[in-house]
Amino acid sequence: ADKNSINRSANDESVVSIDYFVDKELEPSLATSNSLTGVTAVQSSAYNSGSGYTGAGVTVGVIEAASGKYKSTYSMLNGCSNLQFIVNDGITGNDTPWHATLVTSIIKGKSVYEDGVYYRGVAPDANVYQTCCNYLSNVPSTIQLLASYGCSVINHSANLKTSLSY
Repeated sequence: ADKNSINRSANDESVVSIDYFVDKELEPSLATSNSLTGVTAVQSSAYNSGSGYTGAGVTVGVIEAASGKYKSTYSMLNGCSNLQFIVNDGITGNDTPWHATLVTSIIKGKSVYEDGVYYRGVAPDANVYQTCCNYLSNVPSTIQLLASYGCSVINHSANLKTSLSY
């Protein structure tokens, strides 16, 4: 990260810590998202009386805010079919941030055992298209883009620092 990015992060009240790693790629952890959300289980064997929905026949869109693409080699996404990145707003998906990876894993992830817990996405059989959106003004056209791919469910994680409500 450049100096300006580090300064912006340091001044962001939601940033808990900034660490310096040399030649080490950080791997996203479901335990982290678990502790942040308070979710303790996703699609257990008792989910929907054992006949839970798997997302088969559903197309889901994921909009990331100018950050990049899911990490396809992450344990829950490695080898997943029906998962595609769409270039949008000039973002080619070279960056693979934790957020994009964890959101996509929560939706699409295959079953994995991590830190003593079994995890599986809520819709592992869904078709998932993930894309990025640089500017709020481009959100409507990004939603239209995903709709053109047949997305009937769209996730857009947005962290806006504003007092406006919607």
